Amino acid sequence: SIGSVTISGSSVVIDKSGKYLVSGLSDEGFILVSTSSVELILADLYLSSKKNAPIIVSHDLKDIKINNNRNTTLNDLEDPETTEGECAVIKVSKNSVVYFENSDYLELNGKCKNIIKGLEKSSLIFNKSPKGEYSINGDKTCIAGDEVLEFNGGTFTLNCENGDGIKAGKILINDGTFKVQSFEDAFTAKNNITIVNGKFNIQTEKGSDSTTFNKDDSSAKGFKVSNNDTGCGITVYNGEFYLNTADDAFHSKRDINLLSGKYDIHSKDDGISAKFNLVLGKEGASNEDLKITIYKSYEALEGMTITIYSGKINVTASDDGINAAGGSSTGNGKPKWDGSSMPPWGRNDSEN
Repeated sequence: SIGSVTISGSSVVIDKSGKYLVSGLSDEGFILVSTSSVELILADLYLSSKKNAPIIVSHDLKDIKINNNRNTTLNDLEDPETTEGECAVIKVSKNSVVYFENSDYLELNGKCKNIIKGLEKSSLIFNKSPKGEYSINGDKTCIAGDEVLEFNGGTFTLNCENGDGIKAGKILINDGTFKVQSFEDAFTAKNNITIVNGKFNIQTEKGSDSTTFNKDDSSAKGFKVSNNDTGCGITVYNGEFYLNTADDAFHSKRDINLLSGKYDIHSKDDGISAKFNLVLGKEGASNEDLKITIYKSYEALEGMTITIYSGKINVTASDDGINAAGGSSTGNGKPKWDGSSMPPWGRNDSEN
């Protein structure tokens, strides 16, 4: 059975497991979920709050579902300069697991630090939502998780006026369509960004033609991993990417592996930059599987070592097209090149 909750007052506390259909209008109210195994079904809900996040999930809860069934708007009206604690539109407390489903239009707005926030050791999982659209508009970060963010589908339109688009310890994207306008990094993770598939249209700050971005003061990368430990980095199995960035389009303090997909990149700084290993394509794969076009960059491809197994790669750079500080190689049986001179397979002479 489904319980019914109509929002009209200041707060609703859900302390019994079950399904709840939530609807109504309140300019000053919030929902608190304080027990596990709860599904909130949102339908024609308009909810704003000046004192708390409109939806709060308490700590140590499992099997929490937030399911937008029909046309919902949530607004956080807290003042981030005076609010105690971490204000958000949807706040998930530590050690809790929340699943999001969306079959219609869900709009989230706020001037808070994070629009959707998962605190310490929480997990936020966005399930496949073929018809649903998330419209997330914030002053700072749109979606943030201290641990894991997982996306399994859905359409996300993110406008982050002064912060990051999506930020977590680890980001896993199995599928989805993402349109991100962020002042700082569009996707940033401490340890890993893994993309299985998806479509991405990204602009950071004012894009590759920006005259205002200063990388000494800020970071405005498309995809960024900040940890340089072994095993950290960015891995893309497939996808379609359009990036227009004031900073690096792809940047990892460790490794980057782009195995297949289509990439159109315009960057004011580097196109694809790995501090350790940059791997493009797959051994034995068709060159049609990976297409990278870097229309504008300072350095197009950068890594301590660069390995190109397959793909069609066209780059434009104002400095280096390919910069391999520790060496470069191809994965098709050609000899390794130490970067000191033209590689032997690039010469047009009788010895090659």
